[in-house]
Amino acid sequence: MRRLSISNIKIPTLLGLALLFTATFLGVAIYLYNQEVDKKIRTSLEPQNINIINITDTGATIYWQTKVETTGIIHFGQTTKLNQGQQEDQDGRQTKKTHFITINGLDSETKYNFKIKNGNFTFPAETLNFTTAKADQKTLTVAKPLTGKVVEPNLEPAEEGMVFLEIPGASKAGSPISSAGNFIIPLANLYTEDLKSRFEIKDGTEGKLTIIKDNLISEVKIRLPQPESFPPIILGQNSDFSQILAKKEGAKNNLDLNNDGKVNSVDLSIVILNLNKRGKNSADVNNDRVVDQKDIDLIKQALQ
Repeated sequence: MRRLSISNIKIPTLLGLALLFTATFLGVAIYLYNQEVDKKIRTSLEPQNINIINITDTGATIYWQTKVETTGIIHFGQTTKLNQGQQEDQDGRQTKKTHFITINGLDSETKYNFKIKNGNFTFPAETLNFTTAKADQKTLTVAKPLTGKVVEPNLEPAEEGMVFLEIPGASKAGSPISSAGNFIIPLANLYTEDLKSRFEIKDGTEGKLTIIKDNLISEVKIRLPQPESFPPIILGQNSDFSQILAKKEGAKNNLDLNNDGKVNSVDLSIVILNLNKRGKNSADVNNDRVVDQKDIDLIKQALQ
């Protein structure tokens, strides 16, 4: 039998082996590269801070954030088949970092499973779920929606983000921030925390707003019913609006210190002149018994 040696291998054969090796190497490298790229994309699209809010007997809202802008879809159903879908309201923007989808037309006291699809990826591996509230037909005084404006630290309108409302004993509510920095949280169908009945907002009801945009968070104490308007909320700063009460017939605005019917630089001057004074003082607009920077900030925010 003739032995095969290197000298017996023809050059085209060696070239073919070299090309095959190179192609295999490149194929593996491209595959591994694509796997790494997919992993990075998937990580950037993974939902964060998932919240289920505004739950009623016929609907619910699902909120989440992503590290990069993308589209969002909710796949949901009463079984794990998730045979229904709901796209988010684009609000003039095709992609977002803040995602907010409201699902309506649901059955009361029913468990719904769901998953989130960001781009071409579906999350999480296991289905999430929520249960709708019990139908409640009792008549309540219709509460006006809670409205406000959110601004960046440079006082420009915040173009994206989320506002959450928490009231002791009530289920969590919320609203996205519009491109103009405004938000509106409906209160007419607010439910109790256990979702057994609708929650009634009475005079003096205390609550807290939490505003989130990217890494900026603000917390604001409030008291309902809402006054005609809150001062703008500055991202990254905490505020106490609980002393700003709803204006009643014949009542004055407690920020209008000189009683000229409006809040202006004169009122700001009055606060500055009384700075660091303690005890009962009309310039102590947040009623914490000391005139300080907090009072100045309240006047400044009302001037925006």
